Amino acid sequence: MDYQALAELLFPNVTESPDQVQARFPKRELPEGAVVTRMAPSPTGFVHLGNLVQGMISERMAHQSGGVLFLRVEDTDAKREVPGAVEVLINSLKHYSINFDEGATIEGDNGNYGPYRQRQRAAQQKRQRDGEPVFDKKSADQSNYGPERDLSPVFVQHFSALRKKFKIALAKIEKCAIITSVLHRKTVNYYKRRRPIMKNGPKYYIVEAAALPEVFLKVAEAKRLLATGEATTVNQAAKMTDISRSAFYKYRDSVQPFQKMSASRTITFQFLLHDEPGALSSILTTFAEQKANLLTVNSITPSNGCAIVTVSVETSETSASLDELLNIFLNTPCVIKADVLAG
Repeated sequence: MDYQALAELLFPNVTESPDQVQARFPKRELPEGAVVTRMAPSPTGFVHLGNLVQGMISERMAHQSGGVLFLRVEDTDAKREVPGAVEVLINSLKHYSINFDEGATIEGDNGNYGPYRQRQRAAQQKRQRDGEPVFDKKSADQSNYGPERDLSPVFVQHFSALRKKFKIALAKIEKCAIITSVLHRKTVNYYKRRRPIMKNGPKYYIVEAAALPEVFLKVAEAKRLLATGEATTVNQAAKMTDISRSAFYKYRDSVQPFQKMSASRTITFQFLLHDEPGALSSILTTFAEQKANLLTVNSITPSNGCAIVTVSVETSETSASLDELLNIFLNTPCVIKADVLAG
């Protein structure tokens, strides 16, 4: 069989022999185990994080093995191609230190294995069929890829946002411990500065109604409506005063008309006590000495040498302020901690 005649019949436009093709694309002189990787993005949209991640992986695989990373632009979808996309792609990858050894560049193609733009490969095949010079790596389509093309504001804005997003993503991995440490230190310092004020200052104030936020006044009105029977449910009272139920429940125990507070007040205390004989008795005795009317007492089974006790009292006859009461309890030997839960 005449294989030369068969080849000319099957591939009439092929004018080069395999030896000529190999001579035009010589074998790369790379160390053993080296990897050749590529990126082949399409200039039909914006650069995204997936492009950057792929670029980082390809760059590491190639350069850590002593190989080559090249860029080939898949610009075959002319209808969807976005002007300026190639420039943005190349510049953004360069910004993140993803450097190509060969391939498409803004100025033209760099390398001996081009064309590095798929559209030029089709043009090369046509020239080959027409018997014209096959490829000149310096003859890249400057009108589409040249640096003189102005990038649209949309591209510039998107690239800026993408760069910030990717930097944040890297920072979360590389600086997580540092950020956590800084935030922790700032938080500790903040509360150290505020602790003396919060500890020594009074917990309760008498504030003129005109100076209060409107939500507090509405909560007080909702409580009045419930007390007088004008509203039968919390939901109804909240609708009548134009507040949410969550706001009502959040502030209902903290907002009281002054006249009502001075006339009668129910307060719920919670104590953390040493689990020892006479501890609860000493607490109840203190309430009796301060003329507080005992309403309820609840306790939790002691554990680890401590007991939690909740006491509700009515304080209309009590002359001591709430802060003074807490100080009295905190100075009692059996009391570890004393707090006000409600009232």
